[in-house]
Amino acid sequence: MGDWSERVWADSRARRSARLVLLTLAHYADTGAAGPTLRQLEAATGLRRPAVLAALRALVTLGELRVASGRGTRRPNRYTILLGGAP
Repeated sequence: MGDWSERVWADSRARRSARLVLLTLAHYADTGAAGPTLRQLEAATGLRRPAVLAALRALVTLGELRVASGRGTRRPNRYTILLGGAP
């Protein structure tokens, strides 16, 4: 398990689907920022798009995730995990 996954397990207040999405982003992360597509998040988590989007909103509200819009098709959002000394 990598550093980001360990930080999620240790420091995240997220529950259920939000925690699953954050753990999935942690898996993608190598420097704290990850850019999987919504389709990749759906496939990796087994959640439908509305549930993934709700989880992302919940994580932003908790202050555990920052989302930078990819601004267009084929340009995924960039996700920055904000846990355990992250930027």
